[in-house]
Amino acid sequence: MTFTQVFKASASGKMVANYTIDPEMLLPNKYEAIDTKENTFLSLLGGGSVQSEQLFSVSFAPMAETYLLLYTTEGAGVLKTPEIPGGIALSQNSVLLWDCQKPFTLTTSMVPWNFFLFFLEGEQLEIFGGIGKKKRQYSYTLSQYSPLHQYFRSLLGIPERYSLSDAIKMNQILTDILTDISLPLVPKENVRDANIPSYLYELKDRLDHHYGETFSLAQYEELFSINKYRICREFSRYFHSSPLAYLTQVRLNKAKEMLLTTDLNIYEISSYVGYENVNHFISLFRKYNGTTPNAFKQKARENQPASHSSLE
Repeated sequence: MTFTQVFKASASGKMVANYTIDPEMLLPNKYEAIDTKENTFLSLLGGGSVQSEQLFSVSFAPMAETYLLLYTTEGAGVLKTPEIPGGIALSQNSVLLWDCQKPFTLTTSMVPWNFFLFFLEGEQLEIFGGIGKKKRQYSYTLSQYSPLHQYFRSLLGIPERYSLSDAIKMNQILTDILTDISLPLVPKENVRDANIPSYLYELKDRLDHHYGETFSLAQYEELFSINKYRICREFSRYFHSSPLAYLTQVRLNKAKEMLLTTDLNIYEISSYVGYENVNHFISLFRKYNGTTPNAFKQKARENQPASHSSLE
């Protein structure tokens, strides 16, 4: 039985505002592997980009070995299920991972409700889904600069009849998405090396999270009451990079993320990551990435899939 047949047997639309809902509005794309051999990859079964200007409600009977991945870009909806009173709110920038072996209903709560929706299969889904079940957390809110915004758009570039190379790309994107939303739920273990001085961990943490601030070794020399040359020497010894080189890489990684996920101009991004001199920022970006920020962004746009399925 194909997934389309499974979907039709499971889904039923309710009448909303004197309008009968066709459940296939949630299945703009139907995916099929050209190579029919079984694999253990994370795979798309159906879905795509849905843009709805009207209220709707679609209920699903249990579907075995299937998960739902839903990312709301505008408006809001709710997933209703008997075991969760009040349901799960699906607001803007939220991502939902749901085990479809449990019955559920998708209902609009604010129009327009625009979202990416994909039905998935794959052995790893039990691992990712199990993490959320233990924490009783099924939806996750993305930050403004999360790379996951781009990852979802990249899924639209997968053809409905996909090859082995498409399957590998699909698996990579889905793994990145599920890893990013699941990792914060995994209990943190104390993995600090006892041989590394605690002040170096504090310095590294400051560079990781306060990269936009002015950097000065003299500042940390005073803060830690340790000679700045010793700070630089010991940081390089344990983290294989000087504090300044490490900070530069953190700033440039954040800049690349913002270039891919925001419409901020180069001057704004340069200032945000800690470079008031935009020419210095561009020079560093070219040195470490082999291209200018504008060229990097333009290339990403050219590679971004332009096809979208919409609901009239």
